[in-house]
This record gives sequence, structure tokens and C-alpha cells, in this order.
Amino acid sequence: FETSQSDYSFTRVQAYQSALENDSGHATAYRELGLALRQNGQHNEAKLRLNRYLELRPDAVDRGIIQYYIDTP
Repeated sequence: FETSQSDYSFTRVQAYQSALENDSGHATAYRELGLALRQNGQHNEAKLRLNRYLELRPDAVDRGIIQYYIDTP
């Protein structure tokens, strides 16, 4: 069967939310959830998750691009 892009994005969001329910300090899950939400057009929610990622990983190698995503509408 065929899965649409929106179904895939919704599944990604659910998976990362579930991971965070089990481990609220999982920085990578915050990053991936933020990126998935951003892709879905949920920019405010994405920014919250991406900010949390940077709080947990202040020395992240992708800090520049993540900060750009946070600062860009």
C-alpha cells in the first residue's frame, strides 16, 4: 500500500512524542520532533522543541542551522 507524506510525518511526530514520554531528556528526540513539526507547518511547536534540543545540547554541531530554523518564521 501507499503512504502519503502527511501520514509519514504524522507517524514521525507520534514516534518522537512517545520517545519523549519515556525519556524527557532525549535531546535527539526533541531535535527530530522539532524538524518533523516544522515540516508539517507547525512552526511555533517546532521552535519550542528545537529550543529544548539546544538547551540540552548547547554545543550541538548543528546549532547554527537549528538556530536559523528557530529564528525564521
